[in-house]
Amino acid sequence: MITVSAMILLYGTVVAQETVKTTMVTTPTSFIIKGIVLNMEDGKGISNARVTIKDTLTAKVIGYTFTNETGGFSVTARSAPPWALDISSLGFKPFKQTLNSHPGKDLTIYLESSQIVLNEVNIVAPKVSVKGDTLNYLTGGFLKEGDVSIEDVLKRLPGVEVADGGQILYNNKPINAFYIDGKNMLDGRYSIATKNLPPDIVSMVQIFENHQPVKALKDFVPSENSAINLKLDPKAKARWVAAGDIAAGVPDYLWDGRLLLFRFSPDMQSMNTLRSNNRGKEIAADLKIHTLGAAAQTQLLKSEDVNLVNVTGVSMPAVGDERALFNKSGYVSANTLFNTSESTEVSLKIGYIYEEKEREQQEWTEYILGDGVKRLMGESSSFSGIINRPDLDLTVKANTSKYFLQNRVNLKGRFENNHTAISGTRELQSKATLRQYEASEIITWIKPMNRSLIKLSSNTYLSQMPQTLVVWDDAVPQKSVFQDVSLFQLLSVNNLSYTRRAGSITAELSAGANIRYQELETASDISQDGVTTGVGSLSLTDLYISPAIGYDKDGKRVNLTFPLKIQNGALRLAPDINLRYRISSFWEGSGGYRSSNRFSEITSVEPVRRMVSYRTFEEGAGSLAESRDNIVFLRGVYNNPLKLINLSGTVSYHKFKNQTLPYVDYMEGESFNMEDFILRGDFFEKNSGKSLSSTLSLSKSFFDTPLLIGVKTSFSFTESNLVQQGVFTKMRLNRYSIVPTVEFSLFSTADVELTAPFLLQQRESLSGIASWSSLASFSPTAKINIKLTEQTSLAINSALYFNEMTKGVFYLYPFTDIKCRVKIKKGEIFAELTNLFNNREFRYKFAGELSVTERFYKLRSTAFMAGISFSF
Repeated sequence: MITVSAMILLYGTVVAQETVKTTMVTTPTSFIIKGIVLNMEDGKGISNARVTIKDTLTAKVIGYTFTNETGGFSVTARSAPPWALDISSLGFKPFKQTLNSHPGKDLTIYLESSQIVLNEVNIVAPKVSVKGDTLNYLTGGFLKEGDVSIEDVLKRLPGVEVADGGQILYNNKPINAFYIDGKNMLDGRYSIATKNLPPDIVSMVQIFENHQPVKALKDFVPSENSAINLKLDPKAKARWVAAGDIAAGVPDYLWDGRLLLFRFSPDMQSMNTLRSNNRGKEIAADLKIHTLGAAAQTQLLKSEDVNLVNVTGVSMPAVGDERALFNKSGYVSANTLFNTSESTEVSLKIGYIYEEKEREQQEWTEYILGDGVKRLMGESSSFSGIINRPDLDLTVKANTSKYFLQNRVNLKGRFENNHTAISGTRELQSKATLRQYEASEIITWIKPMNRSLIKLSSNTYLSQMPQTLVVWDDAVPQKSVFQDVSLFQLLSVNNLSYTRRAGSITAELSAGANIRYQELETASDISQDGVTTGVGSLSLTDLYISPAIGYDKDGKRVNLTFPLKIQNGALRLAPDINLRYRISSFWEGSGGYRSSNRFSEITSVEPVRRMVSYRTFEEGAGSLAESRDNIVFLRGVYNNPLKLINLSGTVSYHKFKNQTLPYVDYMEGESFNMEDFILRGDFFEKNSGKSLSSTLSLSKSFFDTPLLIGVKTSFSFTESNLVQQGVFTKMRLNRYSIVPTVEFSLFSTADVELTAPFLLQQRESLSGIASWSSLASFSPTAKINIKLTEQTSLAINSALYFNEMTKGVFYLYPFTDIKCRVKIKKGEIFAELTNLFNNREFRYKFAGELSVTERFYKLRSTAFMAGISFSF
């Protein structure tokens, strides 16, 4: 970064002293004019000066931009000369000049300073500027009174979407890097920053379009993903900054606390967080690892929680955990990045999560069997669980244009104890003990050589998961059943590739071996034959060679990949075709086709019968089952950051066959071997289907009025052929959703955000005995922040949930939270009232392919909390 900065300064000085000849870049209707704006007194570049090109006949603006940090500018005039060139900057006299023809070289313009006295003047900087593929958004232009973290600001940027789990998408694609002052300290754990950094310390949010985070790949592997960089305010740089809040309340004893300690400097970055609460806030999302899109080649193999055994009552309602979860949660996270040299860095991440959770719910499920028979099961459950999650991540990385070298090691664990008391057909207790030990490592080496590039990577994941489930009847405590199960997994992905570039054409040849091994051990006494044990294993080896060719020129990009695989002796071809055409700087279209082959997991290849929960048992064949997918998609994007508008849409068609979905089998019996609770899933029933889906999203902000409008729509139609009770069944599932959003301000005293999500799900049987179900939900919300005085504000969050239980019958649940904030010298004092209407329950229905389920949740009562936020 120091080298790059020095080069920029040197370039600015040279241009200031002499005229640099350039080649005129033209099209039949546009001309590019370049130059530099300097201070007449000291010869230094003037940044953020407004450069405007007007038609001399109509006075219409045909192009404008703002100068960069060194005073340079490049503006496109979209009509032929003559032009009127206007340049203005606060504190300088305006500059005007008529250009009768294209200058043919860079312009050097000097502005004379102007001493003027202004009374009560509000200085408004431009909200957005563009330089090449970099979009610069001033945080102050998108910041609102009630914003708590920088995530609130990111949601308002055109084209940016923050998903419920915290992942950031730009133009419907995940970002591939998240920088803080140019340093990627957090990798995929960027939610630690977005959910905790105060927005007032971030001066600018930058979006790097078509960003390639690996410098050695920049000229060989073009990227369609973007990155985000937070430029910090100078007051938050090169010093330790502490921020946090603490609150307490009633009923019982409620607390909510957070402490953030960070320091960002050129040679070291450190961000440390401590959070804890018992008010229902889910905090584990802060430490979630997000997939980084095209940068996945530098990421560890993604691991997820695997529950081989389960208790019931662990689902989350649509109103969110904060209203239905009774908890005691906390985490500590320490993240540090050291720059050991100009191009080498070492990062260390340590995290630990502790959670105690409790929920109460009731559930009624209607199962529609293959012969048309319907079975209804109901139960009430009281769930409690404790979970501990330690995590350690160490990365050593050298990222230069000459080579890329990375070694990353990750160690993590999960230790979970869950218990559920069940009331239904009989009183039952179930307890699950879950353990998960994981170790991962990735080594990546990339070396460009003139017009060629060699890449070598090895990514390995190991895990061991011993788990136990015990079920007993309160009425007969001496009788119980148990299930012990342990899963061992080894995954290894290894690749060597050679890339050759010739002008606009890039050819690549890669080869490798992917290995997957799994072993499942079980022991249980769920049958009447005593203890049954079993051991099953699965091994899958991919030997592949993959030629690829790409073309990239003048906004046109074509990538063709034809991997040829030998998967356990079977020959498979999975082509991938991607087309992209950048019509203009604002319009872009893309499309493609991809094919894939997937194999079942060991958890679906049961050597003996396994109890998953007290009412669900699984038993399957001891052979691999293959799934094949074919996907065709089209995508279009219009993104005009200067006008703060973003429009994107996708259409995709998905055809699948040989999927391995289970069918449901309801069994009845009298003995205590739980047969009267069993829903048995027999796997490896062949089936096929197809789906058509589409999405459309639009967001528009306005410069002159504080208004933002947006809408997101999606629909999908899926038809599938499957087996129920040995009977062929054809099903159709339709899903429609629309989420309109409006944000606006009233007289500079109130900020209002309105959303109105609507969801419709339809399920239909197309064979056998006809069945039909249709469920709709509508949940409008309103967030209002009112500025009472310069120091005092009032925030009101309201939501209405309309859930359809049966055709035309809706349940209505209103929720309102109120928060009052009073600013003090280095923070604020606040008081809040949650769940004002004291809803004690929430009920909703959802449909699956084989069932319709209604759930009833116990919610938290009205609560009052008061606290203080601070920073120093």
